[in-house]
Amino acid sequence: MIPIKLANITHANHVTNNYTDMNFIPTEPVELIFKAFYDRNYDIRIVGGAVRDILLGRTPKDIDFATTAKPNEIKDVCLSNRIHCVETGLKHGTLTAVIKKAHYEITTLRSDVQTDGRHAVVEFISDWKLDAERRDLTINAMSLSWEGLLYDYFNGLEDLRQKRLQFVNDPEMRIKEDYLRILRFFRFYGRIANEPADYSSFDQNTLKIISELAPNLVKIAVERIWTEMAQIFTGRFAPGVVNVINQLNIFEYCGWDTLYKLDVEVFEQYYNNAVNRENDPDVPTVKAAALLASFFENAQEAESSCRNLKLSGADRELCLFVVRNHRRSTNILLDSLLAQRHYKALVVSIYDPSRIHVILPR
Repeated sequence: MIPIKLANITHANHVTNNYTDMNFIPTEPVELIFKAFYDRNYDIRIVGGAVRDILLGRTPKDIDFATTAKPNEIKDVCLSNRIHCVETGLKHGTLTAVIKKAHYEITTLRSDVQTDGRHAVVEFISDWKLDAERRDLTINAMSLSWEGLLYDYFNGLEDLRQKRLQFVNDPEMRIKEDYLRILRFFRFYGRIANEPADYSSFDQNTLKIISELAPNLVKIAVERIWTEMAQIFTGRFAPGVVNVINQLNIFEYCGWDTLYKLDVEVFEQYYNNAVNRENDPDVPTVKAAALLASFFENAQEAESSCRNLKLSGADRELCLFVVRNHRRSTNILLDSLLAQRHYKALVVSIYDPSRIHVILPR
């Protein structure tokens, strides 16, 4: 295995940058995947969030690849190298290599030929820049070769250095390809920022476009919306991000009954009480459903919105449990806690920051 040394490549121009002293040691499975495809003369690179995390000096949780190999060729390469391969998204060119219980998505380079704001019809290509062009944000559009070259077609590295969120090329076009990118945009603030968010933390033209296109979120499945919002709620600097989302009236289009009446200060109290009890001073480990409870004045509101969001039974019970009990001045009985057996989570009372309850699993 070799350390990855990064060099910024914009189009065909090689430009040395300040990341040449950064080392990323690929694991044995990553090395195996690179070698397997190179031996068959296919180009393959690490892409997306893993590249972003490496540049931020973080160990990637997941490593995804893109390749010039077509789906059937990906499968053939894996089988030839005794790599277990799962057809997770064959129609979109994605297969998953499973090595030592770790999963690595490998996707053929592709371009969108048709989009409807929710899903895309793709064609397989061999042009790396065109593939990068279909991605949402510049910081997610970079790719990294085995030789240690960073391919950056849209100034993603500089945006990452500046902690700046920019859509690839035209923001309106990118959002119209998938309206869920509105929420993804805000989710990534916590991933790259060093300070709390306010309205001025974001590109103003982008916020204007987001505000105009936000009504289209009603076209998105509420399950997908909740998945994004849950990550925003439990991410770094969530109160500021939630406040900006609220200022843009985005909650009104997320399928939730009462969130457009959100009291951001109450959410911030919940969030801060959770954060203050964790080892990481910026991130709570409290479940998003517990923070969701801060939006509701009563159990009826919570029940209706949880059903609209299609929350799991466990998350719905947790949210309702917090709503029903967060105004109590006395401690909740242990047997009430034990009744919540689906999960382990932290429940915070905003009225008494010294109180925190652990819901015990079965």
